[in-house]
Amino acid sequence: PYLQRYGEPSYDVCDCCGFEFGNDDDPGTAPPKTFAEYLRGWIAGGCVWFAPSRRPEGWSLEGQLRRAGIAYDQQLG
Repeated sequence: PYLQRYGEPSYDVCDCCGFEFGNDDDPGTAPPKTFAEYLRGWIAGGCVWFAPSRRPEGWSLEGQLRRAGIAYDQQLG
């Protein structure tokens, strides 16, 4: 669970994928998923933005993952 590993969660919601840190990954508040599991599902679902008005012009999945230090590979895509 989030609280046991990382302390108090932020409950910040990603504008891009909609993952809520401390909710989506914490048993009891939602079906628990790791961020990696959630990310794979979001990519498989077509990368639909949670807050479309916040999507930068020229956005690319590969570029965003690279900036976040996440390798885009067959396991994700």
